[in-house]
Amino acid sequence: MLSKEDNDLITQTDRGTPMGELFRRFWVPALLSEELPGADCNPVRVKIMGEDLVAFRDSKGKPGVIDAYCPHRGAPMFFARNEEEGIRCLYHGWKFNTAGDCVDMPNIAHGETAKNRMHTIAYPTVESANMIWVYMGPEDRKPPFPEFPYTAEVPKENVYVTRYEINCNWLQAMEGDYDPSPNGAPLVLFGLPSNDDARVRYELSLPHLGSLILKHDPNAPLQGLKDFPRDQWPPVPIVFWSFRIMVALGFAMLGLGLWSLLARLRHRLYDWRWLHRAAVVMGPAGFVAVIAGWVTTEVGRQPFTVYGLLRTTESHSPLAAPAVAASLIAFVVVYFAAFGAGTYYLLRMMNKPPEPHEDEPPRKPQRAAGITPASGIATSLPGGE
Repeated sequence: MLSKEDNDLITQTDRGTPMGELFRRFWVPALLSEELPGADCNPVRVKIMGEDLVAFRDSKGKPGVIDAYCPHRGAPMFFARNEEEGIRCLYHGWKFNTAGDCVDMPNIAHGETAKNRMHTIAYPTVESANMIWVYMGPEDRKPPFPEFPYTAEVPKENVYVTRYEINCNWLQAMEGDYDPSPNGAPLVLFGLPSNDDARVRYELSLPHLGSLILKHDPNAPLQGLKDFPRDQWPPVPIVFWSFRIMVALGFAMLGLGLWSLLARLRHRLYDWRWLHRAAVVMGPAGFVAVIAGWVTTEVGRQPFTVYGLLRTTESHSPLAAPAVAASLIAFVVVYFAAFGAGTYYLLRMMNKPPEPHEDEPPRKPQRAAGITPASGIATSLPGGE
């Protein structure tokens, strides 16, 4: 069995590692030609040997692979405009060609001369056998492009290449499905999910009910989290329990509504004390359910901000901790003041229970704001009609 050091030696390919420097002495396939369908098409994210890159085709159809971030302010070049033989950063408009040279710098008065001193990381590319190949090593060590039979002898229409990309989603995390279920997935009711053990401890589940609910077939196969890379797993315990809190509160609110209907049918809507107590306890249930649903959504799509496109680590603002803390404290103070006043007002209103024989409001059109119509004023006056 390999030691950790030996395993890292042969598996780590970041720049500066022995295996990474070895692979960088060769031409490697970066992406399929069809992923860049035409000139000036949308850029594509590429990650090769630990480096975040962006691939694009210029106006002449030549592919380019450059650094994923603009050298000026670090803006993602994935969102850049690909136009007129270059890719233009959306932040300040700096434009780079496939060789990494800055060809336009519109936000600087002396941009015509300053652009000649600016360069971004760019790697040589060759398009062959329906693939785009890239060389990421030292320029003085660059070998000639290899003449494999499928790159030099076989016509490209006779070469077939493909790739498979499987994206994970919230489902497996919400349901606690670590293992794939080829013959029907159970519905996990409760348990203690563990990403470390990749299982749900003390699981209480109903066989085949998960597939029946999700795919309307009790024997339908369902993928598990183990079918996806671990670096794409969200924090399963948080998503698992926030989803169950949301669903439990939904059923509790439905139960309270049915209880209230029963009380109304039995003419006890105003004097059933346990119903009133339950209603008070359930007061914040809707708010808590919304928060639990928000947690399920936001945590469940981690490690992505835009699922499958933008990772959270790539989208956070480069703000210092004091700036974030100051704005957070300001929001907390303002919202606590606003919600505190609203809560106090609601409690004051709730302190006055409804009377069993209160008069109904007048059956006339009323305005929620502004000037009350004459008909509304008339009905509010003694003897008015």
